[in-house]
Amino acid sequence: MEDLFVLRLEKFISQSELSIRKVEKKAGISKGLLARVIRNKTSISSDNLEKLAKAFPHLDMNWLLAGRVPKQEMSLSEKEQLKLMLDESINEALQRRENLAILVQQAQELKLGYQE
Repeated sequence: MEDLFVLRLEKFISQSELSIRKVEKKAGISKGLLARVIRNKTSISSDNLEKLAKAFPHLDMNWLLAGRVPKQEMSLSEKEQLKLMLDESINEALQRRENLAILVQQAQELKLGYQE
């Protein structure tokens, strides 16, 4: 598990385009700590994780710690398409309901006609 954490930590540092030392400095983490974590594939204290989170608010800690990818927000056009599809489905269901009500009424009228 720590190996995966280390891989994600390395990926974050690489994507930040900062050196390991600059990440440590920005976060207020002891010099060489992240290099040791990466080299030895060890964990990091919660205090140091908190420092990373504060220094890099865009860093998703759920991803860093557990590999959970955040859900992506739907674009406005995707939301509009979804709403149109839902509206269409609702309209179709309402039409089927009306048709069923008509059929039930016709069946009842036929039944009454036979009883007379």
